[in-house]
Amino acid sequence: MGTFAHDQNRGRKLVLPNPICSSVPAPGMHDDTSFVLHLQRAVGNQAVRLMLQTKRVAGGPARATSLFVGMRLGTNSYSEDVVVKREVGSIQGYGGRQQAIAVARLSGAEPAAVVQGYNGAWHALETTAIFYEMPFKAADTPTRAVYGLPSSKGIAVYRQKVKLLKDRLSEIDTMKRSGGAPKAIEQEQDQVRTELSRARQMLVVLTLGVPLSELEFNSYSSQRQYGRINITGQADPRSPGGSHGPIPQQGEVDFKPGMKSAVQIDFSQFELEDPTRAQSVLFHEVEHLGDYELAQNWVQRYERETGRVFVSGPPGRDAFAGWMMAQAPVRLSNADAELVVEEAADVSGATEARANVHTFLAALHAGAFERAIKDLVGYANALPPGKQYANPAPGSMAALTTELQTTYQQMPREMQLQFHAALAAAKQANPSAWVSNVHFAK
Repeated sequence: MGTFAHDQNRGRKLVLPNPICSSVPAPGMHDDTSFVLHLQRAVGNQAVRLMLQTKRVAGGPARATSLFVGMRLGTNSYSEDVVVKREVGSIQGYGGRQQAIAVARLSGAEPAAVVQGYNGAWHALETTAIFYEMPFKAADTPTRAVYGLPSSKGIAVYRQKVKLLKDRLSEIDTMKRSGGAPKAIEQEQDQVRTELSRARQMLVVLTLGVPLSELEFNSYSSQRQYGRINITGQADPRSPGGSHGPIPQQGEVDFKPGMKSAVQIDFSQFELEDPTRAQSVLFHEVEHLGDYELAQNWVQRYERETGRVFVSGPPGRDAFAGWMMAQAPVRLSNADAELVVEEAADVSGATEARANVHTFLAALHAGAFERAIKDLVGYANALPPGKQYANPAPGSMAALTTELQTTYQQMPREMQLQFHAALAAAKQANPSAWVSNVHFAK
């Protein structure tokens, strides 16, 4: 999974002398006393309590819960302690900050924040107080960075404001075309346009939970910029609502080493009454961005380690594919190797499968069950014989099937029921889709 290159611009890094990392032993590996002492030396009593927090299921083993619940992140400008109430989404976290933000939004957490643990994963959290864009005194915590999200409470207000301003502009245009507009109407038109632009910006900021500095508002897809979430006003009529692809200014669309890409979301997605649609699109497209950057990274390694030049087209791609698959499974998984080969060949089966499956699971973990079902049904409909997407290669399909089955086993019963409901709906939509035929033990 990926994130934008400028993710650290707004981070507050919280560094500890001896951070928690993957080398910290798990409870039960030796006696409790030595384990507690080890953690105390590393991060102090607060983190010890969090690390030892578990949930015991009747008749089953103890399962670890979030390490962040109860953690004090700091103090905001109102002198309020900002404490973590609960973690939303998967407690294993997400590969990118913007994906964790999307999960926080999908969950309805309010107030909300995302933090990056020392293993690099980003976690979505609900907190006791807000600290977005206000002075914030960070506490010493086992995290690398903390980001506060703006309140989501104004989404509906700004959506209505955008609608009213658009209606007023339409009325003004009609008056001007008919010749019945007073001279002062042009001044009002300029004012309405300015207010509409600001209202659109606020609607996107509140819906996605990201700062304005990370957004780029464009009229057309051809204007999208690298390193930004591009919001497109005049989308292609065939657009599914969002996309990912090379930056148009490069003059190329086929995969080549060093090419930059970006995500975009159609503004129309923010005008829907259900804000989870735009939030889901963000998670989905950032997943594609991560896959593309993974392929770019491996193409660079290929050229550096073999001395060959990657050549677009069948001859160059075949040579790269042979080398790439030989790197698995020692340097990366077979599924990731297949993904990289497909990305370099401009084939989308694997990346679409990953983006759709991971977005579905993210919505499930966030408790956005209706969105999860809609997203999975949409993916099933787009698979053969729908033909918008190709099936993933065998290795990718097997890996995603295992991921779905494993994740299902770790879910609480209520979530498992929603999982089955989504699969049933997908099967009804497209009985032949591979994702409709994943089997689970009930």
